[in-house]
Amino acid sequence: MALLKMVQVAAAAAMIAGVSVPAHAQQALTVEAVVAGCASGSDCAALVNSYLASVPAARRVAAIANLGARLAEIPGAGANVARGIQAAAAYSPDAGQRAQLASLASTLSADAGGLDIETAASES
Repeated sequence: MALLKMVQVAAAAAMIAGVSVPAHAQQALTVEAVVAGCASGSDCAALVNSYLASVPAARRVAAIANLGARLAEIPGAGANVARGIQAAAAYSPDAGQRAQLASLASTLSADAGGLDIETAASES
């Protein structure tokens, strides 16, 4: 299972870098791979766009809700993840969902990323 996730993250990173990835690897992009890529500092908006482009319209609202929630759980998310959430909002056909995602992205972009960890370390 871990090997599959590593392959998915590598495929996502290669797609972002502009490297040609085999079609079967591109289809393997999952929510887990997007979250892992965003958490590692890869271009979150590009990962989100790649993932959501393959989600059928009928499932898009649910997929965006799941993805947004998972991205928001990344510790010290910051501006990169906020851009990913903004990209997800752009795919949503639901105005209410777009507004919620915009608010979440605004909150995350104001986060300096890792501030809680630094504060906790300085209090020790």
